[in-house]
Amino acid sequence: MAISYTKLKDGNWGLKGPMAELSRGSVQVTKKSGETKAETVGQIIAGPFADGNALATIATAQGPSRVSPSRTQRGGSSNHPRTGCSCGSRDGLYQDSDCWQCKHDA
Repeated sequence: MAISYTKLKDGNWGLKGPMAELSRGSVQVTKKSGETKAETVGQIIAGPFADGNALATIATAQGPSRVSPSRTQRGGSSNHPRTGCSCGSRDGLYQDSDCWQCKHDA
């Protein structure tokens, strides 16, 4: 049986096909049009089922072109951990201010 695309419960596209083929890591996927495309299997998330098929995620490319800049490069304040307050405030910032919602800095 050929490997095909399927919509996963989380809304992402995944792969459906024989467990033995998905275990290889790199597979040829047959589209509805009959065209084939090479894909890299991410993680097998379900199966094998009674018919021998399984479901898997599609691995995403990791590289500098697909990675967004870190918070500090964008001017964020990732070096200050969150206080845990529902307001989203951070430790070490605005020490003299009170959180108007819960007064955690009071």
